[in-house]
Amino acid sequence: ELLVEIAATAPPVRADAEALHQVVTNLLSNAIKYNRPKGRVRVRYEAGEQGVLTVDDTGIGMSEEQLDRLFEPFNRLGAERTDAQGSGLGLAITRKLVRAMSGKIDVLSRPGKGSRFAVSLPLAKVGKAKPTENSPPSTEYPSLWDSGVEQVVLYVEDDEVNTILMEQIFRSQPNWRLLTAPTGLEGLEIARQHDLSLVL
Repeated sequence: ELLVEIAATAPPVRADAEALHQVVTNLLSNAIKYNRPKGRVRVRYEAGEQGVLTVDDTGIGMSEEQLDRLFEPFNRLGAERTDAQGSGLGLAITRKLVRAMSGKIDVLSRPGKGSRFAVSLPLAKVGKAKPTENSPPSTEYPSLWDSGVEQVVLYVEDDEVNTILMEQIFRSQPNWRLLTAPTGLEGLEIARQHDLSLVL
């Protein structure tokens, strides 16, 4: 059973839409995947000083030891011995995305009782006055990256989670193409083959 408790008048958070979609997808996927037959998943959103999105379930829950290792990449906390599919990257990516949006993620869990994930994000500023006919024209400086010319960036990184995060960021940018390499030697080989704008 899926329960959604989000008021239509709830104030919005300041977040990247694609990243927030990924965060919610990851949390819901886990809440369903590690639940029990005829279980429940509830999604709530409350706003105080920050907007807090909570996903809780009636699933298998986790021990204190498992919670300590929850955000380790590729650590499935024993789920690899079950039928549940996964890579062990979902929560590691989720936490990185939440932190990148100036938020935090908290977890409460009890074995056999279920888990609760709470994502806190800053509230968006709303109610900005619309410009009138007498308003001075806004000064906009076009980004050099959005010149219409493709920019090729090489990212050399041995941490797969960081690489996945960077790939998600670059997918949202027009005219940016990201090449990745897990080692310096492979990065040098790619650099010889391409006309690069930037190397990270």
